[in-house]
Parts: sequence; structure tokens; C-alpha cells
Amino acid sequence: MPLHEIPPGPERWYAEQGQAKLVQLYPVPEKPQNLRYSTWDTTSQSPDGCKAKIDVIVIHGLGTTPASYIWKPSSEAEPRGAHWLQDPEMLPAAIPNSRIFTYEWNSGFDQNAAMKSMAEHAEELLKQLYELRTAHDSTGPDGEPRPIIFIAACFGGLLLLKALSQAMAEESQSLSPYSFIPLQTAGAIFMGTPFLGSHAKLYETCNLRMRIGQHLGKDTSQYLVDLLKRDNNELKGIVQDFQKLNSQPKFEIPVCCVYEAQDADYSTSMGKVRKNLQREMRERRGWRFGQNDRVLDKLWMELQDTMKSDLSMMVVNCQSATLPGCEKLALDVKHGNLIRFPGADNPSFRKIAALVKKMAGQASEVLRQK
Repeated sequence: MPLHEIPPGPERWYAEQGQAKLVQLYPVPEKPQNLRYSTWDTTSQSPDGCKAKIDVIVIHGLGTTPASYIWKPSSEAEPRGAHWLQDPEMLPAAIPNSRIFTYEWNSGFDQNAAMKSMAEHAEELLKQLYELRTAHDSTGPDGEPRPIIFIAACFGGLLLLKALSQAMAEESQSLSPYSFIPLQTAGAIFMGTPFLGSHAKLYETCNLRMRIGQHLGKDTSQYLVDLLKRDNNELKGIVQDFQKLNSQPKFEIPVCCVYEAQDADYSTSMGKVRKNLQREMRERRGWRFGQNDRVLDKLWMELQDTMKSDLSMMVVNCQSATLPGCEKLALDVKHGNLIRFPGADNPSFRKIAALVKKMAGQASEVLRQK
């Protein structure tokens, strides 16, 4: 069971959030009155009293929120789902001497979107990591910098690639102040990251959602949506920059690419979009088809046609979700369930827990080799 209240959905979450931030989930900070807004635990003590030996940073994907990590019951009659990043029988059990954080960032694209480039989003992530990693308690029990393991979901993986490459960028003929971050990174797990772009249907549905939001006067981001396209040059550049960085022994990071093995059905998701659009239209005084908003009429009909089509898809297939020369792992789940699991006995969770545990066990040696 989750140890805190389930965060609100995307609509309210994006509207309520301020700047991006790291939020500690484990060890649970003292007095977590509202865990989503708490800061990291400055004592860095795990429940058994041992000082944390590793930091795990988890990054969510496009159009999602921290609620994405919580298992969704199949019916309202079922109990609330597990939060695998915080449940004491799940990831904390696999790596007890750790600190586990989520990186909360505004990944909205069809409403409340931030008007920022990937470089600006990456800069935000680097600033948060810099603050965390330069705090007085940033070293492990051996006095050395605590290794970092990143777990990045879908589009969050592209943000991580950009941040790691950007950390090594030269500023005024010297390395950026963030250059130590890749050096202290001991592993990265990418969960369904579209290195070559997503399925064309996903791009089309996201683009339609973005255009609807744009016409309704909401803050949208065509820029982020376009990064899902397979032929996007900036996407290619982000991946190539990371591969170039990771080919250098001094910076090489152990990577595992996780991908889905089942099609996902987006008809339910688009059904919610249609329901929300219907509500918006009813609230517009005097709205009638073809009378005072022909663009909205056209968008409505396009949405109706989309709902009639087959919306099942392999969102990010094996080819797109894996990097040459890197370890790969298939999970027999749909895309959305790559980052949420019903419990500690779930086969997919056991695979991910074993992977994180292995990376954590090798972390000190990885950093020594760097």
C-alpha cells in the first residue's frame, strides 16, 4: 500500500506545481505532512541506522505525474495499488541502504505546459541534482561521493540523456559546474524510452490533444510532442550526443534498456479527452456545431474519427527502446505498466528489483574505474 496520499491527476497536478524539484520517498522524511512537497532527509539514515550508500533518481515521462508509479487497480472495489518506489516490501527492500527520489517536472504538453526547450528542462534537472549532490550529506559512509542510479520512464529518458550530455558541455573553455554528475552516475535504466521515436499513432493522438488544448486557449507544447516523431532531428542529436559521451571510458555508464512486449490500448485515454472536450463545449455559451467555432467543430470530428480507429499499439517497440551495445530487458506488460507493479511478488517487479540491486552492488567499482 502507498505510504502517502495518491497525487492528483495531470490536470490539477501541473496547475498546482511550481518549479521542478526532487522529492524524497525513501527513507520517508520525518513529519511528511505532504510528502509531495517535502525535501530530502538531511540525515540520510535508512531504517536500520546505516548511512545511505547510493542515491536512486526516478524521472517520469511526457504528460504523466508522480501518480504514474502507483499501480492502478482494475476496479474500484480493489484496494489502492502499491507504490513500488516507497513500499517497504518493494524497491526499498531490494536496496535498503539507499535514498530514493522522484524528479517532479512539468511534462505537460496539451495543458499547463512549460514553454521550455529540452536544454532548459535539462538545466532544471541538473540544478536540482547539483543542489542535492553538493549538500553536506552527499557522501556515503566511506567518505566518497554516493553513486547515482537513474531510472527514467519513456520521455523522461530523453530528458536524462540531454542532461547528462549537457553536464559535460564546455562553458568559457572549462567544463560546466555539473560535470561531476556523469562521473558519479553508476547506472541508468531506461523504461520504454523512444530513442528512435514512438509509434506513429501515439504521436498523432498526442498531436491532436495538443491542438485541441491550443485552440481552447491552454498552454501547450508542440515542441515536446514533435520529439516523439521518428524523423525528428533534435531527437537524433540527443541520442547521438549521449552515445558519444558514453563511448568514453572516463564517463561510461552501465545502461539497461527495458521495453514492453504487449500492445497498449489508448481508446480509454482518448475517451477521457473526448469527455473533457464535451464538457468544455457545453460551458461555451451558445456553442453549436458549425455556428460560431468551425475550428472546434473540425477538431471534434477529427477526435470522433480517431476514436473509431484502432488505438492499440506497441508504443515503443524493442528497436526504438534499446541502444546498440547496451543490456536490454523485455517485460511482458503494456507501456504504462513498465513503471508500476501490483506487488513484490510480481514477475516484472522482481526483474527490475534484481536489476537495480545488481547495479547498486557494482556501483562503487564503476565509480572507481572512472
